[in-house]
Amino acid sequence: MTKEELGYLHEAAMQDWTRVNPAIFGTIFQSTMDADARHAYGAHFTSEQDILKVVRPTIVNPWRERIEKAETLKELLDAKRDLGRYRVLDPACGSGNFLYVAFRELKRLETDVLLSIRSSYKGKTAKSVLQGSVSVTQF
Repeated sequence: MTKEELGYLHEAAMQDWTRVNPAIFGTIFQSTMDADARHAYGAHFTSEQDILKVVRPTIVNPWRERIEKAETLKELLDAKRDLGRYRVLDPACGSGNFLYVAFRELKRLETDVLLSIRSSYKGKTAKSVLQGSVSVTQF
């Protein structure tokens, strides 16, 4: 990148991006290439709706079932631990929208586990078990 481009990048990085839906970046990514370039690189932005058609049955539903079936604190803690070890691969390596959606859904599942633990487990060590374990390094 040129010095000028780095300046633009730095300026953009200093903005408040908290209210921007990350999925928009896939649309931007795809719009930077014409049809021939997209075809040559296999670059295609997949919508969140289409991604959820894969993520829900293969990731969300099995985890949700496991969390809902947990009857003991140990089962909930094991689910929390395993959720933090679960790995997601996006072999297409496109805009990253698949990974973003999968990460968001795993964080939601993690919240469900933590709420279940909190509601069934009250004690001195509760703070240590109520910390999140899902991390971007899993994706």
